[in-house]
Parts: sequence; C-alpha cells; structure tokens
Amino acid sequence: MGKTARKNKIVIVCAGLGMGNASRVAAVIESLSSRAIHNDDAIAFHVFSWGQGFQFLKAFRSKCRVEFDLTELHAYPSAHSVDSIASPLAVWKYVSTFFKNVRALRKRVQRIQPNVIILDSDYHFPAYFSSRAEKVFIGQAFDVLERVKEHSFRADSWGESLNLFVRENLDSILQKNFCSLVLVPSFSDPGAL
Repeated sequence: MGKTARKNKIVIVCAGLGMGNASRVAAVIESLSSRAIHNDDAIAFHVFSWGQGFQFLKAFRSKCRVEFDLTELHAYPSAHSVDSIASPLAVWKYVSTFFKNVRALRKRVQRIQPNVIILDSDYHFPAYFSSRAEKVFIGQAFDVLERVKEHSFRADSWGESLNLFVRENLDSILQKNFCSLVLVPSFSDPGAL
C-alpha cells in the first residue's frame, strides 16, 4: 500500500503595494507545490493580500495549476505614497485599516492552524503572535541596509528617506526578533539559487 500524503497548511501574506511581492509569492507557491508532489506530500495554501498584490495573485490563480485559497485584505489608503500619509485623517485611516487586517488575519490563522506562515513585506505581526507556526519572512532589509552603508547612499527626498530608514530598519528588527527564517532575494551571489 502507498504511503499517505501529509497535509501541510501554509499561510502566506504579502503586501499589496505592487506586483513584486506577489510575484515572489507566486514563485514560492509553485516551488513548494512542486516539491510537495515530488515528496508525496500535500499542501493547502491560504494566501492573503490587498491592492495590486491581490489583483496579481487573483490573475495568477486563474492560470496556474496549483490550487490555493485567496483572501483580500482591507486596502490601505494612500499606501503607495509615504508623503500622503502625513495628515491626521490619513494616519487614522491607515491605523484603523491595520487593526482590521490584524483582527481578520488572527481569526483566520487561529482557524487554519498552519504549520508555516510566510510573510513577504507584511507588517501584521500581532496577528501571528499566538500561532505556534514557524514564521518565515521574505525580505531584503539586511541586504538593503548593507548596500546603503557600502555605497554611502543618500535619499533624494523626505519620503524616500522615511521609507528607507524607518521601513527597512523596522523590517530588519522584526525579522531578527520574530521570524525563525529570513529568505533574502539578492543579486549578490548569482550562484546561490
């Protein structure tokens, strides 16, 4: 009698600012699915995103051979521009959207009880605190901060400076203290893949 396939549950959450994060997530889904088939395992993917990331993943799901659940999170107002979130009303909308998403993700994670949570530029960390799942972060914060130092980079605008130094440092801190594994897409070692 053949061996019974194991059912792993993986939650994947990615930022919806553009299609870069979502395209990495699509590649991760395809790769993990292929490995699972090769190892006679089964994976149930539960993917969450918003904005352009959600739209990309929705189109990807309709054309790929891998089945996965896809849930749209609340979209962030003015998320594409750091400069536009300076008003008190915009800050309030951003913060309230963040807590709505944290609440929704916490409920789903508790219901799904995943083995692994994969985060691609996702900041909804409070949603995952109670989960015993291994947390994996796909991010370039360490790489970006090293390149900034190495090349003496200077931001051209206040918005770029805020994004670079606050967001990348926040990414770095969260990755170091919260995740058990950080995957860094990098061009520094082309032979690594």
